[in-house]
Amino acid sequence: MTPVADNGRADYRLRQVAFASTDLEPVADDFEAVFGLKIAFRDPEIIHYGLKNIVMPAGSDFIEVVQPVQSNTSAGRYLAKRGEDGGYMVIVQAADALAHRARLQAAGVEIVDVMDVEDHQCSHIHPREFGGILASIDSTPIAPDWRDADSHWYPAGGANWPAARTADVQGIAAVAIQSADPVDTAGRWSHVLAAPLRDEPPRIELLRGAEIRFVTPTDRHGRGIAYTALAMREPGLAIERARSRGLPVEDGAVLICGARFLPVPMTGELG
Repeated sequence: MTPVADNGRADYRLRQVAFASTDLEPVADDFEAVFGLKIAFRDPEIIHYGLKNIVMPAGSDFIEVVQPVQSNTSAGRYLAKRGEDGGYMVIVQAADALAHRARLQAAGVEIVDVMDVEDHQCSHIHPREFGGILASIDSTPIAPDWRDADSHWYPAGGANWPAARTADVQGIAAVAIQSADPVDTAGRWSHVLAAPLRDEPPRIELLRGAEIRFVTPTDRHGRGIAYTALAMREPGLAIERARSRGLPVEDGAVLICGARFLPVPMTGELG
């Protein structure tokens, strides 16, 4: 399988980025105050992982925040190791997650968890395969229109999530992965996703104009999510709101949930 779209981009959507927090409710308030994001769904089934969560539409993409509510959870161990909130997981959507799973298993890529229900399939891939980031390849078998803006998305509650969408944010324009060797990390992602890799700077171009970027470290953690770029109608307004709320603003990015969110101008493709 070579998942490449007609335009040469990898045939995936950058559909959801998850963050881990010790207290998600104040984080939800910050996202709404700065970016206008509203909660579409709280997944009762995520207690299976010892977590509670919120999922917020950012255009037709999603920001998720998880909070451990039981001991010895993956997210809890991550928070303990990190010492603060931060970026936790990147989810890409594809046409057929099961075909990708078979491809990964044949290649010896370690899959740490799977979920297969009527309207969703996913494979969580061990962070070592992606240079320290938990990632997942998901698909929605009941939605042949998965590339369309408003398509069904099980992690956000199915088909009802557009009611919570805000006009302020058009979509997730990019997620940047930091490491000491961005070129090597980019190669790992390209290999596991079977996706073409662009260089100068290293990046994987996805559907709807989104990108996965690879950068040198921007904080003391060295590995993980460096920033998430949100395409906005008025990027400057988010900066003003953040400052009035007393939130840190560094190099044009707002710090929420221990992570950097970079407001950028809207494009013609996201949404």
